[in-house]
Amino acid sequence: MLHAGYLLAALGFVAAGASALWPARIPYAVGVHVWAVGAIGVMTLAMMTRATLGHTGRALVASKTTVFAYLCIVAALVAHLATAMLPDLALPLMHVAACAWVLAFAAFLLAYAPMLIRRSGPV
Repeated sequence: MLHAGYLLAALGFVAAGASALWPARIPYAVGVHVWAVGAIGVMTLAMMTRATLGHTGRALVASKTTVFAYLCIVAALVAHLATAMLPDLALPLMHVAACAWVLAFAAFLLAYAPMLIRRSGPV
């Protein structure tokens, strides 16, 4: 997923450039959403999951809950992009994006908080 985050960072630049070339077709907000929601959200979640698994001595394998969290971040990105392209539906789409974002990080807490709270060996 970290590689997907890096890809989204590059796509944010592509979207910003496309917006500069065709401002009537591609709102500037598309690039900002790809960077802020996509790249930052995906990279943050990917680093948190990877670091937690690695530092607690677990295998670097995504559980179903982790995959769900990643899918929620992607859903938040898609909803944010849709707000820029469909301004008449912006408010409900923002609610969808916000709920997806919260679900993603709630899923992380559900799966990873027990790993982070427990003591993992002799001190």
